[in-house]
Amino acid sequence: MYKHIALIALLLPFSGYAITKQERKNDILQELKKIEDRAMWYRDFVKNNYWAAVFSKKSIVTNLDELYQRAIALEAELNQIELEIMQEEACSKK
Repeated sequence: MYKHIALIALLLPFSGYAITKQERKNDILQELKKIEDRAMWYRDFVKNNYWAAVFSKKSIVTNLDELYQRAIALEAELNQIELEIMQEEACSKK
């Protein structure tokens, strides 16, 4: 069974199932939107439930920090993908 899994893992990038840069770019944009929505939810929660925010401050700060770090990593990956796409387009136009 493991041989079959290893074979599939080796052949997958050469099949039609490999993720293109444009698809990954779209996935990153969707994930960034989810992060933004989650951050807005936290903002509204703190604004509307100040008493609860006082008791769960550490948890909220930790979650927001994780969201921020993930957003930074996604932005860096997105910038790299966009640069690669522009380079490929420039090479194909020559």
